[in-house]
Amino acid sequence: MQSGWMGPITRQVRVQGNLDLFRDCPYRAAAIIGSRKAHPRAERLAANVAQFLARKGWVIVSGLAPGIDLAAHRATVNAGGKTIAVLGEGLCAISRNADMASEILQAHGLLVSTVPDRQAATRASLMDRNWLVVGLARVVVVVQADQPSGSLDAALKALQLGRKIYAPNWQGQLASPGTEWLLRQGLACPLP
Repeated sequence: MQSGWMGPITRQVRVQGNLDLFRDCPYRAAAIIGSRKAHPRAERLAANVAQFLARKGWVIVSGLAPGIDLAAHRATVNAGGKTIAVLGEGLCAISRNADMASEILQAHGLLVSTVPDRQAATRASLMDRNWLVVGLARVVVVVQADQPSGSLDAALKALQLGRKIYAPNWQGQLASPGTEWLLRQGLACPLP
């Protein structure tokens, strides 16, 4: 694993599942992130990108949140690929999307957390999670993001770690001021 992949996180990392997936991080791993309140078109794009990369042997990393994250994890599992879910809560405190977490484990994926097993998510733990999501990946795809948002925060952290960022140019098809800003500033490459 590449040095500095966790950014400034110094806490213990807790894991459940297929530890072999760490071997591919960050070299053959892509983070797919975006809005919790995603537009259906954005969710479809996240699923298509995840499915395409998973079929090429890439590990898909995301945060198990509703919206874009969940679409990426689900598409990866359905494609027979491997996925890593980085949690903002403890491994025994998954409050939302517990069914998807179980599916990820059944598909030989991995759950990762930096908070104690029974701790609920906090704003701070969700922001810390962003370091792990982008640190585990070689490239980051920001599908839809508000400004400000956790997804935009993750993209800026990815830049600090030297990761390549991609974002779709929605051209007014749906609201995504965060991805528009990343593209306008030259911080993200347009998603082909």
